Amino acid sequence: IRHIFGTYGRVTDVVVLDPGAYKAVSGFVTYEDAEAARVAIQVLNNVYKFREDSHCDAVQVSVA
Repeated sequence: IRHIFGTYGRVTDVVVLDPGAYKAVSGFVTYEDAEAARVAIQVLNNVYKFREDSHCDAVQVSVA
């Protein structure tokens, strides 16, 4: 995750939450500056997939 999101700016923190009973995994990426976050959202939201199989949806990227 740090590698993928780090393409768009300096990542200062990554937290991945345990999915528990849910199928989806959630995570939080913190950038050093807001512009990097805006670019990552614009480029990755509903486009990037961590795996290229039919059961893997594109990630949702937004401000939290």
